[in-house]
Amino acid sequence: MVQESYKISPISLVYYRNKNKLSQLELADKANVCHRQYQRIEKSGKTTQQKAKSLAKALCITLDDLVLEKFESEWFVITPDGRKEINRSLSQFLIDIKEKANTGMSVYGNDLKSELYIENDSSVFKTITVRFPYDNIDYVWTFYPFSFTNETGLYCHKFTTLLEHIWDEFVKSLIADTSSSIFINGQSLIPLEEKVYFCVEFFKFDSKNSTGETHLGYQLFENHYQLACSFNSWLNDGGIRYFDGAITSIERGKIRIDYTMEDNSGLYSLIVSRVWLDDNGKKRQAPWPLYHRNILIESMNKQRCSKNTCYSHVAVAPMVRDFVRPSDDYHIPEMSPMVSSA
Repeated sequence: MVQESYKISPISLVYYRNKNKLSQLELADKANVCHRQYQRIEKSGKTTQQKAKSLAKALCITLDDLVLEKFESEWFVITPDGRKEINRSLSQFLIDIKEKANTGMSVYGNDLKSELYIENDSSVFKTITVRFPYDNIDYVWTFYPFSFTNETGLYCHKFTTLLEHIWDEFVKSLIADTSSSIFINGQSLIPLEEKVYFCVEFFKFDSKNSTGETHLGYQLFENHYQLACSFNSWLNDGGIRYFDGAITSIERGKIRIDYTMEDNSGLYSLIVSRVWLDDNGKKRQAPWPLYHRNILIESMNKQRCSKNTCYSHVAVAPMVRDFVRPSDDYHIPEMSPMVSSA
């Protein structure tokens, strides 16, 4: 018997998971839900009532605590053009801010570094500012949470713990997709002296592993051009038999590619992200604007559909021509896991 679809709030699910200090895998195991299935639930909020009950039990909350309506909030927002809007969700403003940042990039070129300023200090309001080097105009959104009752009417109030969590999730999405240069309360998200790389993680699907895959290692690339050239060569000469669907963005600020090899050695995947290395050499995820990710995705999808295209270090292949070449003698590394996960 097919179970009827049930809708819960992804925001409240993440909130209670973090409150219980559980990872996605730990909560999935505790609720007896497949890890990949849990990831889909947390992203979309779509599940069955039985699984929703299992998740609520694992989190020591009631089923009602996961219901969408319980965690919606009203927002009073002043937009860059001075309009005042009331909305129950931040999602539309997320789209507007990303569109503003990415429209500027598409007009002024791939190498443009838009700047995103996030002010979180106030407990009464928050601001998001998009700024470009080519003009002196700040595009500012100001956000106030508010409530309405018959006794008091409309009034703005301070951010509660839950509203701070909702705001944090909103900011995480902006950080991952909007700009490569981000400042939070006046501080650069990435230390200004740190170099940023592109990281390609290599995985092989493994049913015996609790996560469903084994990490084979990773490789770092210095810039978009080096990454695109290496992918271009890998697509043509790497023994790839076919891809499992189109190449798409997955988690915030990442690209995932599933594929099989011509020798039928198994199902593999690559996850590409932008990173910087902290003082201990640990990889930290860096922002990777959606506009730049989409250029790489579109180029790779074109390339995989026309694998007879000859690879050349000259920027003529579909993937390569979208990025600036640093110099004529620039070294292009082979795409392979240079650093072992062990």
